[in-house]
Amino acid sequence: MNSICINNINHTQEEILAGKNLKSLSPDLIDFLRDWFSDASVFQVRTSGSTGIPKQISISKKYAINSARATCSYLGLKRGDNALLCLSTQYIAGKMMIVRAIAAGLNLWTVPIDGHPMASFLNSPHPHFHFAAMVPLQVINSLRTEKEKDLLSQIDKIIIGGAPIDPQLEADLQFFPNTFLSTYGMTETLSHIAMRPLNGPQASPHYTTLPGVRIQTNTDETLTIDFPDIGVTQLKTHDRCQIVSVSRNRAQNFKILGRIDNVINSGGIKIQPEEIEAKLAFLHPILCAVTSLPHPVLGETIVLLISTQTSQNHSADAIISKKLNWKRVSDRTDFLQLISSRLTKYQLPKAIGQVEVLPFTPNGKIDRIALKHLAFKVFGENPFKNQNAKNVLFACQNGDFFTQ
Repeated sequence: MNSICINNINHTQEEILAGKNLKSLSPDLIDFLRDWFSDASVFQVRTSGSTGIPKQISISKKYAINSARATCSYLGLKRGDNALLCLSTQYIAGKMMIVRAIAAGLNLWTVPIDGHPMASFLNSPHPHFHFAAMVPLQVINSLRTEKEKDLLSQIDKIIIGGAPIDPQLEADLQFFPNTFLSTYGMTETLSHIAMRPLNGPQASPHYTTLPGVRIQTNTDETLTIDFPDIGVTQLKTHDRCQIVSVSRNRAQNFKILGRIDNVINSGGIKIQPEEIEAKLAFLHPILCAVTSLPHPVLGETIVLLISTQTSQNHSADAIISKKLNWKRVSDRTDFLQLISSRLTKYQLPKAIGQVEVLPFTPNGKIDRIALKHLAFKVFGENPFKNQNAKNVLFACQNGDFFTQ
């Protein structure tokens, strides 16, 4: 483990520390390689906030190797297999791709870090890739053109992480011949501790823990993780979890319900906005996001915000093709009937508003804090003060309000 093969060229520890033969590599990649092959027993990385406020933490190289081996063993990767590095090495996901190459003897191939990881191979020879890790946006972008889509289908196994998997993206992957897996984890767990097959005969709505991982839920349903091989003991997350079953090999199958921070308590009923958003994904290409506002009777209530700019991530055969106009009674009625067929009575929004764009974080997740501020901007501080409890409040982008 004193060398790494990158773009079919072997780089030894001595060469890396001396700065030899590194001109073809990116500065970020060189920085991490020098850090990794230094005498230090740890390296630094910034957390994403899954277990609290984002912070800088030290990661043991020994534990990173153990995590890398667990992933490679789970995926059946072996020495000499080609792996594609298309994630930034400033973050844990990109760093761990490098560590996996070192630990398992993989041949790591690099491309520019952008939203189209397969574009580099459109007009040039390339090896057969056995493994790649991507974020959802990179996969979505690759599906937009036939050539990139074809290249994507030739990678044996692709893990997707960093942001939630859109239900439409999952549907688009169902008929691919290769294997796609969604990962669950965070910086503190050295990327992932569980995977979920997205397509093929093994496709499942549930994550399965890697060997050596044990999970449990607390009284508030939040997930706690134990993974001694990487030094993780009783790591409490902010994710609500449902443990579904335990396999013969003691692997645990579970479902993530959403973050405890996002729970909406409406009239004593706890509602997870992520669950509502998943149920409304069938409205594509319309983008929806759920938040809450204060309510004089319920304490807080569900608010649905809809972007007037449709998603570019989906095909044009949308369920709703016309532009919604809340000034038309028929549009309001039809839309309520449509979402009522998918949501429980407790999940139905008391207010539905149109906005130009929805706020997202840089890694593609809905910015919940900005979304709440946007809801106040659209509906005001106390929009339900004089509203009939049975009515739904609609807000147009021009500031007009209607009830239904």
